[in-house]
Amino acid sequence: MAQAKTLNKTELKQLLDVTNSCSRYPLHDSTMLLFTHMCGLRVGEVATLSIDDLLDANDAMQDEITIVTARTKSKRASKIFLSKQRCSVS
Repeated sequence: MAQAKTLNKTELKQLLDVTNSCSRYPLHDSTMLLFTHMCGLRVGEVATLSIDDLLDANDAMQDEITIVTARTKSKRASKIFLSKQRCSVS
C-alpha cells in the first residue's frame, strides 16, 4: 500500500487560512486540523478528545495523552506527546 501524502508547511498554512476565513467555527476546525496533522490522530480520535484529556488537575497542558483502545480504529492504545510550544505554521 502506498504511503499517504502529507501536507508540507505551505499547504498546511493555505488550508488553515481557508479554514479560518470560511469556517463557521474557525478555532475549532483549525484545532482539529492541527491535531490530525501534527499528532497523527484520525478525525474520530480527535472527536473523542475532551478537555480533561488535555489538561491536568491544575489546568496546565499535559505532556502526553493516551488514546484508549475503545477510541482507536486499530483497537490499540497509543500515547501522543504534546509540545509546550505553541504550534506555529508560517
